[in-house]
Amino acid sequence: MSRAARLILCALLGLALTACKTDARVNVNVKPNGSGIVRIEVELDKEAVQAAEAGGGKLEDRVRLSDLTKNGWKIVPWDRTSKGSAVLILSKQFASPKGLSSVIQEVSGKTGPLQDFKLKYSSVVVQSKYKLSGNVNLKNANANIADDKELIKKLTAAQVDTAALEKDLDALVKRGLQVSVTADLPGVSGKTVTVNSGQSKSLSVSSSQLDRGNIFKLFLALVFLGLAGLIMLRSRAIKNRKRARELAGEHLETHPSKAGLSE
Repeated sequence: MSRAARLILCALLGLALTACKTDARVNVNVKPNGSGIVRIEVELDKEAVQAAEAGGGKLEDRVRLSDLTKNGWKIVPWDRTSKGSAVLILSKQFASPKGLSSVIQEVSGKTGPLQDFKLKYSSVVVQSKYKLSGNVNLKNANANIADDKELIKKLTAAQVDTAALEKDLDALVKRGLQVSVTADLPGVSGKTVTVNSGQSKSLSVSSSQLDRGNIFKLFLALVFLGLAGLIMLRSRAIKNRKRARELAGEHLETHPSKAGLSE
């Protein structure tokens, strides 16, 4: 799991000890040119919010997201609902199909719940093709905070029992986590896979779309080509008629007797 994901988990210190629930909804929106945006919505239920704010703290202070903003993520602050739950929204754009994999790894890591996400894009004249694939794996999900030495150092300085914390967070991840991924591709939208703790599912979505802009350009090119052909044919016909008249005139000059007989 990536450091960004671990920071969010570690900030929610008491969640594993309650009957709370955490939902993460990931949306991958691909634009016609193969670029796009990844949007992640994390929702904590009422019990999760209360656990995070135990001892008088605030959710906004407990969940520090500065590392994500430094890496170019845009963050919409926690939005509290009338039911007591809270929603956090994060998003980041990618400029090319290869950029999607990098963005996903930033928030999930190479061994996190979102694995092997790839976007393939090809465009031929008037048609573009897209394919998004990946795995959502919560079978062996864990906090794995021991790999983050900087985080361990900070927790130790705050007199936090890191071993007990990791145990509790592992329990949270394995029991109360649900992740859904929705793919919106040109021509296909709303393809969703939802995975609960202990499960693993694959996502594979393909689509194709006619490029109306290129179709219009091709149409104009054919029209101009046709007009150019007509102009060339007309010009050639005019030249041929002129040449025919010239040849007829030359013939009369060289055979005047035939011209008189014809009269």
